[in-house]
Amino acid sequence: MGLLGTASITAQTAPPQIRPTEKPFLWRIEGPVPSYLYGTIHVPEERVLALPDVVRQALNASDVFHAEIPLDTATQMSLMGKIMLPPGQDLRKIAGEAVFARLIKAIAKVAGNNLPAGAAEILAATLAAMKPWAAMSQVELL
Repeated sequence: MGLLGTASITAQTAPPQIRPTEKPFLWRIEGPVPSYLYGTIHVPEERVLALPDVVRQALNASDVFHAEIPLDTATQMSLMGKIMLPPGQDLRKIAGEAVFARLIKAIAKVAGNNLPAGAAEILAATLAAMKPWAAMSQVELL
């Protein structure tokens, strides 16, 4: 009963404003040239993208920015070998037809009405060449 009451109250009020965390994972490294290390979560989430003021100030005070994975083409291409299954292997065979069918349903559910008919199956077929963890991370990004 309490949950139903709470749900009706929540439905009538405005959703909470997304705010950056008050205690971000930001470290200052002391040395001849002060440096900063900022920890993030790799998901497309608005709260992750809403940088706290202290992080913005650290970025603005910095002369150079380094990401954990270089974004150059050569690095990106070399990553492909790490996420793809070896030739002849297929996620459908590894996970089995029942699990692969659940993957197709998950893609269709996440995409909602944004995909044309049959597109979830095509996307799942593309993911079938990936290692299970890599395919899962792609579905999470949807």
